[in-house]
Amino acid sequence: MRRRRVDVEGNRRRECGILGGMLVTRVLRRPVALVFCAALAVTGCSGNEGGGGSGGGGGVAGSSGTGGTAGSGTGGGASGGSAGTSTGGAAGSGSGGMAGAGGSSGTTALGCPPAPPYGTQVGDLAPDVTLYDCDGNAVQLHSLCAHQAAAVYTFAIWCPVCKAHMDNGEPQALYAQYQNDDFDMFVVVTQTATGALPDETHCVATRDAYNLKMPVLVDKDGALEKTLGLSVNSGALALSHGAKIELLQSYGFDALSQKLPELLGK
Repeated sequence: MRRRRVDVEGNRRRECGILGGMLVTRVLRRPVALVFCAALAVTGCSGNEGGGGSGGGGGVAGSSGTGGTAGSGTGGGASGGSAGTSTGGAAGSGSGGMAGAGGSSGTTALGCPPAPPYGTQVGDLAPDVTLYDCDGNAVQLHSLCAHQAAAVYTFAIWCPVCKAHMDNGEPQALYAQYQNDDFDMFVVVTQTATGALPDETHCVATRDAYNLKMPVLVDKDGALEKTLGLSVNSGALALSHGAKIELLQSYGFDALSQKLPELLGK
């Protein structure tokens, strides 16, 4: 135990010391008093050059005297070191601190089917739309939400650009390229040769004329344009998991072809 004597108030003298994490104060000419100090934020004696403490509960502060130095605790406790530094202090600022500043935060996967709010911009969750297959059965746009990537291509029978893509076999080739991946694609007939809304007969005729193997649907209500703002002729929609919009573009087949490898990590 280290002792230092200092005259205070005439005839009184005090001895201060730190022993095993306890501050022991003995006032001479008085009964001896033992003060047991908490190990977390104990200040030293009030003499000059207070020494830096070190303790298991994080760094113990140096004395309040001139030149006091902050202690450094290794293996600090939950406070991460009081006025000191803590190596491995839990929930503190020390290195390796659990739940401390800079801790990583988890990410939440998008639900399927997605919950609102919905939107029509890239980055939004697409609203649901009811389409119909060639037998008249309802098919929801949100049925694509479980896939890593999905595509919708709109086909208006009167549209020369749409017909050129179909004649060249491009939509079918795009589907065949990724059909073994976590991917699906709809070709949706949106208008007849006269610009009217189509029905199942137009769905069948388009599927058979171009020998399409992906799901071919018909938009009998014009819902894609009304709800999503997707162009009826050569419109391209790309979705990632959870029906998140990644691309929504008129005359966008080429852009769709470029977007899908990115979404599928190709």
